[in-house]
Amino acid sequence: MRIELVHFRRGKHNQAYDLPKKSGRSKPWPLERTGKRNDMGLDGVELVIAFEEQFGVSMSDAEAEKLETPRMVCDFIYSKIVTTDEKICQTQRAFYLIRRAISNTFRHNRKSITPDAPINQLFSNPPDKEKWLSLKKAVQARTWPELSRPIWLKVLIVIIPASVFFTLWLRNPINPIAGFFAIPIIGFFSAVITIYIGTSLTRPMKTTIPANIKQVKDLIPFAITSDEMKWTKEQISEHVKRIVIEIVGISESEYFEDAHFIKDFGID
Repeated sequence: MRIELVHFRRGKHNQAYDLPKKSGRSKPWPLERTGKRNDMGLDGVELVIAFEEQFGVSMSDAEAEKLETPRMVCDFIYSKIVTTDEKICQTQRAFYLIRRAISNTFRHNRKSITPDAPINQLFSNPPDKEKWLSLKKAVQARTWPELSRPIWLKVLIVIIPASVFFTLWLRNPINPIAGFFAIPIIGFFSAVITIYIGTSLTRPMKTTIPANIKQVKDLIPFAITSDEMKWTKEQISEHVKRIVIEIVGISESEYFEDAHFIKDFGID
């Protein structure tokens, strides 16, 4: 069975990277001299996160500071992951890893596990947390989607703090207007505290497969970070190129591996 190679971008919340090109600036990329990640420019932060999540590697601030060109990024990633000289279809290989893991973990017939198979039909509802983590372990993925809270619980976490906010405001014993500044501020901080407590207490209740994981093929981007995956230099270069073009907002004709991120791409 041949699976079409798909292009994907995902961030922490599976969002697409599609940022406009920034004007040239003189900041060091991706870090300032302080060497702290929170001092990065927007594009620098996005690039580092994208490289880490795409290849399942960890990039320290000191390492990121030295990567001034796409070629340097490719060489860095090549030194961190399992590589091969034999070119393989990564999407197809990732799917086989997922199918084997699901078959062994949940005892499903391999033939029933296809790229388009609905996830909910393969897992119990709600899914068993231990088995969900066992699946990650079986795939040997470096990144894996976390289970989320049920929708009704998410709504509840929003409604209760909102109720606290408006109750404190409207139940002012003198006049809702008299405490126009004080009451909303108190209500706001009370709502924030309520949200924090609610999210902390309901953390064990994360038993829902994320909404963006609907079919088996939606797990492929995570399986590609598996330690069993092997990359060629050409594949690494291809993915680095795509990430840079999407995040920086340049055309393919403007991209070349020895370009300087600041001087040539104008990354902040």
